[in-house]
Amino acid sequence: MERTAFSRAKAYLDHASRSKWLALSAGTAAGLCYVALALIFALFVDLLDTRGRIPNFAQLGLSEQDRFQEIWKELPEQSRLDALAQVGLVPLDPASAEPVTAEHRRRSEMRKSLAATENLPPVPGRMNPDDLRKWAGTRTDDAPYVAAMRENELRWRAYLWLYLRDHVSRDAADTVQGFVGPGEPLPLPGLGEENRSPHGVLALVVRLRSTFGGRLVDEMATLNPWMWHGTGGRDPNRQYLLGLLLLAVVAVFIAIGCTILMNWKAGRATLEAILRLRRALYQHSSRQSDLAVRSNGTPEAAGLFTKQVEVVHDSLYSWLTSISRYPAQIVLLLGLAMVVQPLLTLAVVLCAVLIWLVGEQLAIALRAPGRQSLRFAASRLALMVESIKQMRLVKSCSMELFNQNRVERQLSEYTRAYWSKYRGEALARPLVLLLLLLSVITLLYVAGRIVLVDGLSLSGLSIFVVAVVGIYPPLRGWQSLSRHVRRGNDAAAAVFAYLDRKTDQQALADGEFLQPMTRTLEFKGVSLRQPGDTRMILTNVNLGVKVGHRISIMGADEEARKALLYLIPRFFEPTDGEVRIDGRNLGYVSLDSLRSQIGMVMQGSLVFNDTVANNIGCGDPAITLPRIIEAAKLAHAHQFIQNLPYGYETPIGDLGKSLRIGEQFRIALARAIVRDPAIYIIEEPDAPLDDDTKALIDDTLGRVLPGKTAFFLPHRISTLKHSDRIVLLHNGSIEAIGGHRELVHESSLYKHLYYLQFNAFAET
Repeated sequence: MERTAFSRAKAYLDHASRSKWLALSAGTAAGLCYVALALIFALFVDLLDTRGRIPNFAQLGLSEQDRFQEIWKELPEQSRLDALAQVGLVPLDPASAEPVTAEHRRRSEMRKSLAATENLPPVPGRMNPDDLRKWAGTRTDDAPYVAAMRENELRWRAYLWLYLRDHVSRDAADTVQGFVGPGEPLPLPGLGEENRSPHGVLALVVRLRSTFGGRLVDEMATLNPWMWHGTGGRDPNRQYLLGLLLLAVVAVFIAIGCTILMNWKAGRATLEAILRLRRALYQHSSRQSDLAVRSNGTPEAAGLFTKQVEVVHDSLYSWLTSISRYPAQIVLLLGLAMVVQPLLTLAVVLCAVLIWLVGEQLAIALRAPGRQSLRFAASRLALMVESIKQMRLVKSCSMELFNQNRVERQLSEYTRAYWSKYRGEALARPLVLLLLLLSVITLLYVAGRIVLVDGLSLSGLSIFVVAVVGIYPPLRGWQSLSRHVRRGNDAAAAVFAYLDRKTDQQALADGEFLQPMTRTLEFKGVSLRQPGDTRMILTNVNLGVKVGHRISIMGADEEARKALLYLIPRFFEPTDGEVRIDGRNLGYVSLDSLRSQIGMVMQGSLVFNDTVANNIGCGDPAITLPRIIEAAKLAHAHQFIQNLPYGYETPIGDLGKSLRIGEQFRIALARAIVRDPAIYIIEEPDAPLDDDTKALIDDTLGRVLPGKTAFFLPHRISTLKHSDRIVLLHNGSIEAIGGHRELVHESSLYKHLYYLQFNAFAET
């Protein structure tokens, strides 16, 4: 069930190892408590069924009577004498040949009379109460046979005393020997009158003797005398029942407490793991150059950071809260069922395996064509929608009959596809249900046969059903965990594939410090291949830009335009060629010194959710509030910022105060201005701006840009007209370079792009 990617995700839990192991331990303890509740319920059902009464010899099943006779013969002679002494059939004083009391003398005489019956015709030594009552009422010479039954009963009692003495305690053995009071005549065996005394759990000890479950019950009775010994004249059954109640209450409180602790610690451990995983994603995304080409910054990393990591989060939490709890419950409940009836438990396991191997696999095979048909049906539905959308074309071309036939064909294919799905569903569920019902009927038959041959009592059957039914919830939980782990593994595989991706951006620890640009910025033979793809974004770009010039980048390929500018701050490295500032290769300078010389204003990141002051200063303690205010004034943002509810402390962004696009752009301009960079990279808003905002932006640029080098991704005609040069990109290469008027007359491509992007009537 566990795979490599999910195992790597689980390794992050070791950063909170204490919480992890506490969660696993608490889950195991909670599972044990729920099993303990099932066991307590089983003891409760047994007590209600038997009322704590130990069966007499005649109440035993026929097979049990035969088995007892064999056990009695195999006992050592001394053990039998010791046991018989407890029921008065031998003298209690070993030095005396005669009984020591009148009662013992009477029982000794009975024993002698029994010896005289050995030559009588053989009579079965085992009878159930109904047979004995019928036989005693129809025979006139029943005294010897009744005496034989009494002899078997006394041997049974003697054996019980011996068994309880050896497996529980001497007190328990003496307690059970209170069947007959001193001086009382022996009751007629087999009529059920001699076992009405309550003995709590000892009745279960006797019934489960010589079994594995019986050994466990023996230990339980030995360690807990309150389960069979009524203190202070109290009824043992009532004391036993009260004890079970208190145990159940304690088990419930412990189970709930362990569940709370498990959830608490699992949450802490999982949050710590996800915190570190997200931190790793953030740090790695800052080193991934290819993602910066896209307008929204890092969409792949953002999807992994949110959706995929959340799936891993849920999977890790489910794993921590399930992996130790459910197996403990399943194994122990299956063990309880095995103790009650091994053969029936084996039959249940075999039926479950049959249903899983045959039923589930058959259902999967029947549903597979249906899943394929659903995809085909979706494509037919898309075609029908297209036919409806093209109704104007149909009417204009008089193709009604053709389109009607086309739609009818698509409807027919859609119907056949869905019928394949319904056919599979119609067969899959009933077949699984058929196997389930046949298994239940078979199990009921097996259980009935076992009960009829006295292999299982009704109370035992009830306990068995409780144990088997109790396995169902943890099994469903385990199946749910398997689904969570599969989804978590897929999500973790995507996350770690991204984290394992090597970046082509080299951050040199000993890179040279770059001084502000004073002469030129050059692109020399620059080519750029999209990482993980064969497509070339840029091909052999050669461009020189003098300090203080304004350069506008035009082209139909938005990705290529941005890629050219993103090479300057080294968001990624060129596949071939070099980018130089004042003759120094940017690949060998430190990133901090390079990026401190570049101010960027990009549409995907104009503002973020924080205060206005932090949006401009970016939390840099070296940038004081007076500097922020001065930059805002230069960007003509100070006036509207003062009108905000809290001025420069007003939260803005998607979760804060909403700003117009022009206001956002001016705040982004202030962010670039406050750092006084040597190079500006500005992407203008593609949304319409009012004339006042345009005038304010032009005034800002006119005061800030003199002496600075600026690169524009233009969306305004005035920007093109004020540019020193316009670089036209086509198919990743430079198509033309020149001024606005020059390119309009000489480049048909530029003229076409200019018409589409800047002509107000182009769309209409």
